[in-house]
Amino acid sequence: MGGGRKMIVGGNWKCNLDKAKAAALVEMLNAVDVGAAEVVVCPVAIHIPMVQSTLKKDISVACQNCNFTGMGAYTGDIAAEHLVDMEIPWVLIGHSERRTYFKEDDEMLAKKLEYALSKGLKVIFCIGEQKEERENGTTMDVCKKQLEQVVKMLDPEKVVIAYEPVWAIGTGLVATPEQAQDTQKSIREYISSAASPDVAAKIRIQYGGSVNAKNCNELAALPDVDGFLVGGASLEAGVRGHREGLLRLMRTPPVSTASDVWPRTQSLPAHLCARCAPPGLRLSDWALGSLGGTSYLSVAHATDAVAPGGRPVPARGAHASRHSHARLRHARCQAPLVLLVAFAVGG
Repeated sequence: MGGGRKMIVGGNWKCNLDKAKAAALVEMLNAVDVGAAEVVVCPVAIHIPMVQSTLKKDISVACQNCNFTGMGAYTGDIAAEHLVDMEIPWVLIGHSERRTYFKEDDEMLAKKLEYALSKGLKVIFCIGEQKEERENGTTMDVCKKQLEQVVKMLDPEKVVIAYEPVWAIGTGLVATPEQAQDTQKSIREYISSAASPDVAAKIRIQYGGSVNAKNCNELAALPDVDGFLVGGASLEAGVRGHREGLLRLMRTPPVSTASDVWPRTQSLPAHLCARCAPPGLRLSDWALGSLGGTSYLSVAHATDAVAPGGRPVPARGAHASRHSHARLRHARCQAPLVLLVAFAVGG
C-alpha cells in the first residue's frame, strides 16, 4: 500500500450462507475493530436488509450486482435506484463469475458502471485474467481490454479496482507477491496513460484470489496493493469463529521481514516505532505496520507481553481476548503508537 491511499477490504459472500449463518457472521463482524481500514461486505441480496439493520455503521454494505437499465420490466434484476432507495452505498460490478457464467461482457459492464455512478453509487469494479492467459503472457492485454471502456470513468472517490486473477479465485492458488505487484503496478501505469497520472496515483486497487489471514500481510506490504476483495476467507472466519483471522484481514498492515522489524536485543525504551517491537513481547505470529498515521502491533499468539513501564499484558490461551489501544509513544519523537494484541479462539 502506498501513496497515502486508504486500505479497503471487501468481503464477497457470493451465493452463500443461510439466514442464521449470515446473522452469526454479522455478530462476529460487529465485535471486530476494523481500525483505519475501510470495510465493505457484499451479502446475498435477500439478506441485505437484515445485514444492514444489524451491522455496525463503520462497515458498509454492497450489493453483488445491479443492472444498467433502471427500474422496469426486467424480471429478476436489481436496479441502481433500488440500492439508492435502500441506502446501500456500494455495488460490485464485473466479478469473473458474472463475466463467465452470465456472459457479462466489457460493453455491458461499462454500461453498468456508468449507470451506477450516475445514480451516486460507489463501485468495486473487478478485472482479471484466466490461467491460460497468465501462462501465455497476455495478462496485461486482458486487463487493459477489460478497462478500456471504463478507464475514463475511474473517479478515485467512487471507484475501486479489484484485480482478481481468475485462476486464483477459490482454488487455493495465490499470485506470488511479485506477480501481484507487477500486475497491479502495470494496471496503475495503464490508468496513468489512459486517464491521468493523478487518477492513477489516487485510485485504489485491491487484490483478490484466495486471500486469507496467512498470506494477507505479505501482500499488503506491496506498494500497489491497496486492500483485498476476499471471498471464501471472509466466510470462513465467521463460520468457524476465527475472529483473529478476520481481524488480520481487516487491518492488513504493511510488514517487512522478521529480522527487520523484530530486534529482540533492543532495550526498553529504545526505538519504539513501526520498525521496532516493544522488548518483552514474545510471539509466534505477528504483523507490524501503520494505518492512518497510527502504528500498531497485531499479535495472533503470544505467551505474554509487557507494555512500557512494566505493565503486563497476559495471554488468555483458549479464549478470545484483546488488549487494545495501550497507548505507546516513540521514545525519540513521542509519536503515538497503539499496541494491539489479539488471541485466536482455540489458540
